Amino acid sequence: MQIEQTIFGVCFRNPVLLAGGTCGFGEELADVLDFDNLGGIVTKSVTYDPREGNAAPRVVETGNAMLNSIGLANPGVEVVL
Repeated sequence: MQIEQTIFGVCFRNPVLLAGGTCGFGEELADVLDFDNLGGIVTKSVTYDPREGNAAPRVVETGNAMLNSIGLANPGVEVVL
């Protein structure tokens, strides 16, 4: 049985991908998960240079809505790679 998948020209060894945002950049799960068993990881947003994100408050309730301005905090592409 072949489980390898090609999606948008990218070949994954299997169709199991960790969802974006739930595992950060992978470091959070490195001690409890064997990454060789995954097809891939969908990371949080990554920018070229590191970003601290926006200062608090980042979330504001406005009646029936919520405004979110996290600011894409991330360590930058070199660290993620």
